[in-house]
Amino acid sequence: MALVDINHALANTLAVSAHSYQFVADVETSFAELPLVRCHAGELNQVFLNLISNAAQAIEGAGTVTVRSSVERGCVRVDVADTGSGIAPEVLPQ
Repeated sequence: MALVDINHALANTLAVSAHSYQFVADVETSFAELPLVRCHAGELNQVFLNLISNAAQAIEGAGTVTVRSSVERGCVRVDVADTGSGIAPEVLPQ
C-alpha cells in the first residue's frame, strides 16, 4: 500500500485506455482537489481501467464518458458515467 494521488491515477488510466474510447466517445473530466489516499495503486488503476472501458463499450455510435473526482463526507469519491443506453431492465436484477 502507498499514498496515491487519485487524480493522477485517473489521468494516467485515461491516457492508457484512450484506444478503448477514442473513436466512440469524448471524455470529460472534473477533478476536485483531493487528499492522498492509502491504497493498492495497481489494483485501483485496474478498477478505473475496467470502469472506463465498460463505459466506452456501452456507447453506441458517439457519446461521452465523464470521469469526476470529489470529496464527500471526508471520503474520496470517483464517478464514471457514460451516455450509453444503460442496463436493460430485465438484466438489472442479475
